[in-house]
Amino acid sequence: MTAATAQEFIIGVDLGGTNIVTGALTPDGAHTCGVRSVPTEVASGAEGVVDHIVAAIEDTIAATMEETGVARDAFRGVGIGAPGPLDRERGVVIVAPNLGWRNFPLRDRVVERIGLPATLDNDANCATLGEWWLGAARGARHVIGLTIGTGIGGGLVFDGRLFHGASDVAGEIGHTTIDMDGRHCKCGNYGCLEAYASGPAI
Repeated sequence: MTAATAQEFIIGVDLGGTNIVTGALTPDGAHTCGVRSVPTEVASGAEGVVDHIVAAIEDTIAATMEETGVARDAFRGVGIGAPGPLDRERGVVIVAPNLGWRNFPLRDRVVERIGLPATLDNDANCATLGEWWLGAARGARHVIGLTIGTGIGGGLVFDGRLFHGASDVAGEIGHTTIDMDGRHCKCGNYGCLEAYASGPAI
């Protein structure tokens, strides 16, 4: 692909409890460039994780510029998928047990450092929408997506639109209690599905 065939890119960020993945995507989804994966390093704290996110984004931008010949102004914005209940309007991660975060303004921290507009949504929502748009669920009218990694997430697409629910947590089943006297979960409760069926638990 050359600069003549794709003049604009959107940067995607998948923030997980184990890894951060970034990549550049053309608005039509036809081309991806500069995909990078780095450890999240949760122990470095929220600001340390932002440092890793920013470094990965900058690496993606540099790799895409080298591969396609586009200038930096070809990058139009950043979409961030993050775990936990979120306040999408304010761009805040309300609580993310696997990251140890509470009320962290992730979107604004990234915008301050990168200088591009950004949006924030739940990582499982992003994954589900991606599968509906370009992946395994392409062409489906309704989609239920489940993600299993450091945690467990879920997303819902109805009539081609993400369904967030009244409290922005529709589809989030990871902290559903399945055993009142069960295992202690990172969220502080007991018997959550995530304590039994997440990647680390399995």
